[in-house]
Amino acid sequence: MESHIPHKLSKGDEIRVIAPSCSLGIIGKTERQTARIFFESLGLQVSLSAHVEEMDHFTSSSIASRLADLHDAFQDTHVKGIKTPDDFICSR
Repeated sequence: MESHIPHKLSKGDEIRVIAPSCSLGIIGKTERQTARIFFESLGLQVSLSAHVEEMDHFTSSSIASRLADLHDAFQDTHVKGIKTPDDFICSR
């Protein structure tokens, strides 16, 4: 299998926050805003997946929603990086 090394992120690149396990909804708005400001200060554009805040009694979303968000992120040619809620908040 051929390996693929992604390009480094550059100013102006878009990163997408997806929630493959735990919803972004469990993280406070202040923490989310602080993380967004941090990534934008690096010159990155932050977008959220369609179901990133969807939450069931397991603090997650349906498998169909999670899969749709993952596929959308990989198919969108503008998205250059993917973050999960934990990674999005803890990266700053």
